[in-house]
Amino acid sequence: MRSFSFSVDRELTAMLRAGDALHISRTPCAGLGLSILRGGQLVAAAGAVSAVPLGPKIGVRHPAELVRQAEAIFRQRDPEYHMRDFPAEIRVGSVTRIGHAGRPTIEEYEILVRHGFLWSMPGTDESISIERRRVCPDTAAHNTAQLLATESREPRLADGRWVRG
Repeated sequence: MRSFSFSVDRELTAMLRAGDALHISRTPCAGLGLSILRGGQLVAAAGAVSAVPLGPKIGVRHPAELVRQAEAIFRQRDPEYHMRDFPAEIRVGSVTRIGHAGRPTIEEYEILVRHGFLWSMPGTDESISIERRRVCPDTAAHNTAQLLATESREPRLADGRWVRG
């Protein structure tokens, strides 16, 4: 892809410093993920955060093995049961939280899980934001995650380039 554009909360870009590492990823499901690391530590992440580096202390994944176990329990009553979405498993240091939606605070990070991975064709990536308290402005990553989720839905090809609507 030669070029594309997307929206980011102004306060998120304003907090960038020289030497920060900005990572952007486009997923196979057309999701957008963004992360900012400072000195190797996560400052903020938004969107499809499982697709971008989050530093050594943080991990986000979709626990497929747990979803399969839960589906097996429900299929005891409904053989066609299928979970619509995978929850997000978020690890910060030694603390792990699993959820479909919510606003957990883990150590120095404020987290907003709008939703986990949603099943469809081709699927919808998670919409999550992670902000390091007292470093990232309040809600800057949260607002960016909402903007990325909105823009990820409808890319279109124009003049041989992907553009965001």
